[in-house]
Amino acid sequence: MPSVSEPQRRAMEAAAHGDSTLGIPKKVGKEFAAADEAKARKKDAEKDPAPSKRPKAFSAVKEKAKAAVLRKPKLSPGMDGMEGEEGAV
Repeated sequence: MPSVSEPQRRAMEAAAHGDSTLGIPKKVGKEFAAADEAKARKKDAEKDPAPSKRPKAFSAVKEKAKAAVLRKPKLSPGMDGMEGEEGAV
């Protein structure tokens, strides 16, 4: 069971280290500390998923941006044959 408040978390951490002035058994403090740590890890995992767990849409956006950078600029319809200008006066 994770702590429900900051003062409770501090008291349980102290108990886990054997420094409780409230009479909390060391075993109980360790259980709470372990639950608090698991809760923090879960919260961190939800915040920034590993690259393999990112939504597929993220990959699609990344690929689209990459393609836009590599794409050559398009010429206007009348500009196709202007490089050589054969027959110009």
